[in-house]
Order: sequence, then structure tokens, then C-alpha cells
Amino acid sequence: MGDTDDPARRKLLDAPAVDHAGRVLAKRHRKLVRRANGLHKLDAPHRHRARIAAKKLRYATEFFADLFRPATLKPYRRVLAKLQDDLGWGNDMAVADGLLNHLELHHRKAAAGAGYARGFLAARVADDRSNQKALWKRFRATGRPQSR
Repeated sequence: MGDTDDPARRKLLDAPAVDHAGRVLAKRHRKLVRRANGLHKLDAPHRHRARIAAKKLRYATEFFADLFRPATLKPYRRVLAKLQDDLGWGNDMAVADGLLNHLELHHRKAAAGAGYARGFLAARVADDRSNQKALWKRFRATGRPQSR
């Protein structure tokens, strides 16, 4: 008995691709909204989870791009890319902080420089909170892509 003998699977396979694409994007969008709610207040591990959700949504959006109206897809992709870039930068800063913390704790000669660098990066991350808040607000205000 093959997978296509299952009526529910058969129905999914017979449905237009745009219907499937719409469901996938809606699901990925909801997951990002859930993970990134209050983005500017999230700690590094929760921002990382939001970054992964944004990445998956962006990949899905790119994969199904031809099934959506360019006029609705372009602004969504643009703001999603900026959000994902900012979340990626924030993740890079969290990883750098961890590495610098290790230096500070385990390499006496590098401790002062590592401490200074950690302080500098922490200030940059704190400065980015308002940018994250604005990006999130813009993402939430941008309508999801509409099918052709």
C-alpha cells in the first residue's frame, strides 16, 4: 500500500501547489510570531530560536516565491531579510560574548582585553534593542504574500 492510497495524502497531492505554499508560509509565519513576540526583550537563547524560525520562513518564502504576487512578496521578503540579518548579528554577538568570556576566565593575559571587548559588544547589543523593536513592528505590519 503506497502513500498515495491514503485519502488524506491523496487530497494533499491533488491540491494546487499554491494552497500548500500558503499553508506552509502561514505556519512558518505563526511560528516566528510566537517565537519572536517581545523580540527586543528576549534573551540570547530565545532570540536564537526566533532567528531559526525567521530563517525557515525566509527559505520557504524563497522556495515558493513564484506562486505569490510580486507586489505583496517583495516587501515581505525585504523586511524578513532585514529581521533575519539583525537576528543573525545578535546571535554572532552572543557567540562572541561566550568566546570572550572563556578567554576572560581561562587566559589571564587576555582577560583585560576580553573584558573590554565584552563590554563594547554588550553596549552594541543594548543599542540594537530599539532597532529590533522597530524591525519587529515593521515585520508585523507587513502583510503576508498573496497568491497569484
